[in-house]
Amino acid sequence: MIQAQIMVDGDIVAVHTSKLTSQNEQVPGSDRASVVHGDTREHATASFVKRLGTGATAVGEHADIVRAAVKKNAEALRKVVDEFEEQEQHSVSWVRDRRELINQTAENTSDEDVRASQQALALEQQEQRQPTSVPQNSGTAGRVSSTGDM
Repeated sequence: MIQAQIMVDGDIVAVHTSKLTSQNEQVPGSDRASVVHGDTREHATASFVKRLGTGATAVGEHADIVRAAVKKNAEALRKVVDEFEEQEQHSVSWVRDRRELINQTAENTSDEDVRASQQALALEQQEQRQPTSVPQNSGTAGRVSSTGDM
């Protein structure tokens, strides 16, 4: 089985998400991108400026969509990395707590405690190996008559 390992450095992610958002803010929005200046006094140039304005509006609208997607993905990446680091910190704390408990137990356990535990375990295993006898009932207890009455 192939196992993938993902390593993420929160500081590097922070730098890249910062770059993404700052570069994203420099891209003009549709309101600025759709503005086209030109000589509209003649029919040919007016027609060209109008077509250019339509194209610029389409580019601006697409730029808005891209800006929103970049911002959303940068925020999502930052959130995932923050959650990952929080989970990793929780796991480290959990392991540290368990290690301290094990160390404390080892320090407080004497040879006598170990021997007593081994004896108790041996006794328990011995009791489990012995067959248990089924008690014999005397008299009519548990007998059923041929008619089904007790």
